[in-house]
Amino acid sequence: DWCPDPPDINGGVVTTSGKRVGSTATYTCQSGFILFGDN
Repeated sequence: DWCPDPPDINGGVVTTSGKRVGSTATYTCQSGFILFGDN
């Protein structure tokens, strides 16, 4: 099965390991931004 792209966030970048079920998405903050929460 294929997954849709994860949503973009303001002040951050998302990278994925793939588009299949079981892949991961990692959010990284741009300089000057802080990520709050875990989902």
